[in-house]
Amino acid sequence: MPKTSERRIQKRSTIQVLVLCQPLGKKAARPTSPVWEMWARDLGDDGVGLRWSRAWAASRSLLSAGTQSRRASDSTRFDTSSPVNTLRKGQKIQLEGLVYGDEGAVIMEGLVQWVRPAKDGTACDFGIAITSPDHRSFFKALQG
Repeated sequence: MPKTSERRIQKRSTIQVLVLCQPLGKKAARPTSPVWEMWARDLGDDGVGLRWSRAWAASRSLLSAGTQSRRASDSTRFDTSSPVNTLRKGQKIQLEGLVYGDEGAVIMEGLVQWVRPAKDGTACDFGIAITSPDHRSFFKALQG
């Protein structure tokens, strides 16, 4: 049966941006906190849809092991394990690379709203509500 009511204020805009996702909190305050590369797939009024893929993570891990990168944050060792065991509904996260300002990537904070892992474990989708206070001006520019 099709859904008849839409809870969103605005239609989601499709995007394809590579972002770095890291959990926040007591456990994540350690320097060994995992960092995942994920694709931002769509953008809404106050949130973003992310996708993590095991194939992408493995290929990027092999590439970064032998090459130098331009982004300072690329020196971080990316986690190739699935984030589904760490990022749960209600978890606070930090995103880097979703938007850029004059000084570079703007760090944004968010809250995991939902997690949808693939049955075979090769990918996982996340719904993130952005909680950074100044994100609306960046989102308006992205949605153009």
